[in-house]
Amino acid sequence: AKAFERLRDELTPMYETLFESIVADYESGIIFMVKLREDLLKLKKQREFKFSKDKHPKQHHLQAMDSSLQSHLQLWFTPGLLQLKQIDFETSTGSLLLKIAKMEAVHEINSLEDLKEMLVSGRRCYAFMHPCMQGEPLVFVHVALLNDMANSMDCITKGTGTNSNEVEAKWAMFYSITSPQLGLKGVNLGNLLIKKVVKKLQQDLPNISQFSTLSPIPKFMEWFETKSHQLSKKNERENVEKFSLFTNEESIGQTYE
Repeated sequence: AKAFERLRDELTPMYETLFESIVADYESGIIFMVKLREDLLKLKKQREFKFSKDKHPKQHHLQAMDSSLQSHLQLWFTPGLLQLKQIDFETSTGSLLLKIAKMEAVHEINSLEDLKEMLVSGRRCYAFMHPCMQGEPLVFVHVALLNDMANSMDCITKGTGTNSNEVEAKWAMFYSITSPQLGLKGVNLGNLLIKKVVKKLQQDLPNISQFSTLSPIPKFMEWFETKSHQLSKKNERENVEKFSLFTNEESIGQTYE
């Protein structure tokens, strides 16, 4: 057993012990580790842009450190440590509201008045918070409570505010989700937040029975652009074949006649 422990200690990178010590010994250790991984991801991206993984000798070390750090973050941000908080103008602090407005990634918010319009009657915003990152939203989602399913933002705008009655609403439409902490990339908080919000809404408003999303399909544009490029190439080849006067064999035969 002692030999196994010595072998494990020898094979464990020193930075893993450093990670655990920082979190255990410093009050802002968790925040530091999130920012550290953010910097690490940026460094990896720079290296991948300049070099291929085969050519750069230190790339695999960065990947190993990133994987280790991500595993630690998944432990430090387990569901039991996450706090679900509703964001509103009555109970939320001004600094938190400013961060929500600044960090929003889907809809443009230029002022607190724009944010206030997103928090009118029939619309709610929920965020995950962490006790070691006070005042820092980890991920937040906007949801609209409607009588019917919405297929556009116009439907949400018309169905909320003065026209809203949350007690009679049947649909909860998730229309925006933002993950502002880049260092938590790969730590699956978004799906967990939506599940928690669904459960919360079912408890607070039993009349809500249908849940849907207005968010874009993940990676749809990437898929669409790839397919469009392939189709374009295919059409070019077909046009060349269609307007060619000779087949390949005939062209070769005609060249020197």
